Amino acid sequence: MDTTFSAREAAALFGRSYSWLDQRLRAGDFKRRDGTTIEPLRTPGNYRRFDVPILKDIAFCCYRNGWLRGYDKLRMVLFNVATAAVQSQPEF
Repeated sequence: MDTTFSAREAAALFGRSYSWLDQRLRAGDFKRRDGTTIEPLRTPGNYRRFDVPILKDIAFCCYRNGWLRGYDKLRMVLFNVATAAVQSQPEF
């Protein structure tokens, strides 16, 4: 099973508030390079869930739009995502 994160967890990985993420998702501000809108996964209860590829797409979008100031901030977010994904895996 793939690791997914709630909207609050996803916002925390970016060092941002839930409302920051929510407002940009509702406005359709997160776009891939090809112009398609980045949409989170949805649970049966219609809650947003974010997997690692979606979080990476959002991180690169933020970098392209200047919402992550500098390459070091992008690297920090990607590190946070990777670390959280590994930590959420069950131990064998």
